[in-house]
Amino acid sequence: MRSSVIVKANIHLDSIDPRIYGQNIEHMGRQVLGGLVAEPGSKAPQDDRGFRSDVLESIKRLNPPLLRWPGGCFADSYHWPDGIGPIRPKVPNRMWGGFLIGMIFGNPSFPLGPVEDNRFGTDEFMELCHDVGAEPSITASLGAKDPDEAAGWVAYIREKYGVGAVPTWSVGNEQWNIIEPGGCVNKPGKYVERFHRFANAMRGADPDIQLVASGGDALTLSRWNEEIIQGIGEAMDLLSMHLYMPAWIPLRSHVGDSPGDYYAISAAGHALEEQVQRIEDMTDRILGMAMPIAFDEWNILGPLRRFTDPYQTQREAIGVAGIIHAFHRQAKYVKTAALFAMLNSAAPPLLTTLDTLVRTPIFHILRLYRQLSGKTTVLSETKCPTVETPRLLNLPPRRAVPLLDVSANRDDHRLTLFVINRDHREKQAAEIEISDFSFSKPVRIHTVAANGYQARNSEDQPEAVTERIAEVEWSGHHIFPPCSVTAIVVEK
Repeated sequence: MRSSVIVKANIHLDSIDPRIYGQNIEHMGRQVLGGLVAEPGSKAPQDDRGFRSDVLESIKRLNPPLLRWPGGCFADSYHWPDGIGPIRPKVPNRMWGGFLIGMIFGNPSFPLGPVEDNRFGTDEFMELCHDVGAEPSITASLGAKDPDEAAGWVAYIREKYGVGAVPTWSVGNEQWNIIEPGGCVNKPGKYVERFHRFANAMRGADPDIQLVASGGDALTLSRWNEEIIQGIGEAMDLLSMHLYMPAWIPLRSHVGDSPGDYYAISAAGHALEEQVQRIEDMTDRILGMAMPIAFDEWNILGPLRRFTDPYQTQREAIGVAGIIHAFHRQAKYVKTAALFAMLNSAAPPLLTTLDTLVRTPIFHILRLYRQLSGKTTVLSETKCPTVETPRLLNLPPRRAVPLLDVSANRDDHRLTLFVINRDHREKQAAEIEISDFSFSKPVRIHTVAANGYQARNSEDQPEAVTERIAEVEWSGHHIFPPCSVTAIVVEK
């Protein structure tokens, strides 16, 4: 089959909220201590606070539009007053420091829940966001039954940093999760009641904040979602969704290195889109309206041990790119998103050792979309060969996944055509037609390609997978390397 891509630049679909390229920071594993904060004995460059300069510089290059903190499950065990002022207590990690939790997550060599010295608290988080140009998003703890602590946190931010300094606050994290401290597992009505109490108190401290309610997987937590949508309704500004693909399933959470597993991961974005549609069908049926979604945790995972033994190959980067395309296609509904995690967990953009830092293929993929995405999606049509993908944990089998996954978007003066070539061996040639957008020549071609889906960056080969940029005379034809993401940028 001859592949073709037609872009109709005058047919605008939906506005893209730039906050979909956000990141998570949680006090889990080596995200804070060993990631943002230098470990004892580290020779990595540090500032006068002990924060790693190489990490901060890489975050600036990544340019995340949004940072979510302090979690994650950790948030519901966190007491924000511990992390402000000159005297900060050293306390056990109340969420991730338990023996049984460590066993469930594979007994990592580095503590899953290192002792919390609270040196990275609210003011340090706000300073980090300011330094890297990110909008802060905070998850308020529901670990306490009384909402006064959460309301006090909102008031502290408003008084010290001004109105709108933290626009969105999550009212607890994953309240359906059996391991969530003080959670509401199997009791959605309990969460509805708590949401309203906490929302009233938090909005009393700052009526301008937007609140995120704790939603769940559209397939396994359908009843939970239905009851909180009915019970909370328009009192929430966004509904949270967390989705890891493939996700942990007890007793059979194995992800191998086969081409079949690669293709299943490369098509993960399709599963995400189906979940978004299920949620939106439900909110339309119950409320008669669309509900903005905060995809504030998502990534490639598999076994739980990958939270502390992270993936770092081109396979995950291709999967992440496909999920971003899903966010583009569902831009009407998905208004914020935060990859879990920015550092040393799941499939992160940044990996650190005691002394060094490596930018993974995902770093280059995220940076590509953050730099080059437009404000509005436009219509594109693709014809190309397909591939069949197997079931992989929570990813269903698919009979015909396009080898070329295309997302086109634009602003007033620039149009970007993002193309994923999922084929792990073969180049894919395509004829490309762009209508109703007069552009100058030559055009810029940005490519993140690899020598196979298992390619990775390392201390010895830090740029085995990286972004390559070329200017070409446009002929309406392009050959996409195997296992790659390409951005074709045309400008008026």
